[in-house]
Amino acid sequence: MATLDPKQMGDHIKRARTKKEWSQDALAQRVGVTQQTIHDWESGAHSPRLTHLTAISNALDVSLDELVYGEIDAAARRDRELAEVVTAMNDLKERVERLGGEP
Repeated sequence: MATLDPKQMGDHIKRARTKKEWSQDALAQRVGVTQQTIHDWESGAHSPRLTHLTAISNALDVSLDELVYGEIDAAARRDRELAEVVTAMNDLKERVERLGGEP
């Protein structure tokens, strides 16, 4: 298993944030932390906890893999998106079945 490098992860967070043209403060407000915390993560001084990584991922609309490991290739992105669609369809099917309808 590869070791996670806090500095590389910080670079990935910064890249995703600047791609959105957000300041550190703008991301901090969306994640529920201080601007200094975002700075510490991006500089590699500290690594965010999983709950914060999830919040960052959601705010920046990128996958956890992208935040932790960097850009992923197009095939992996399509696979992830397809898996999300399949999960959503299965959830919808279960809801319809619970309501007594035909799937």
